[in-house]
Amino acid sequence: MPLTRIDHVQLAMPPGGEVSARQFYTALPGLSEVAKPPELVARLRNAGCPISEDGLFEGFPRVYVDDPFGNWIQLIAEV
Repeated sequence: MPLTRIDHVQLAMPPGGEVSARQFYTALPGLSEVAKPPELVARLRNAGCPISEDGLFEGFPRVYVDDPFGNWIQLIAEV
């Protein structure tokens, strides 16, 4: 299922962190393109990002990943 929406985002990063943020949010998860959640999780894992799997949330697969600044990102896939 393609990424169809972002519910909410709150980020914190140190001054000068823009390059790392752009790399993480565009190069890794591919937010400029529509990635299927399993492909997104595989891409993050292949880049060395630890993924925490949480099983189902209200019937949807859910995982967590941290960005380079320690922000916790929840990814939920509609199936």
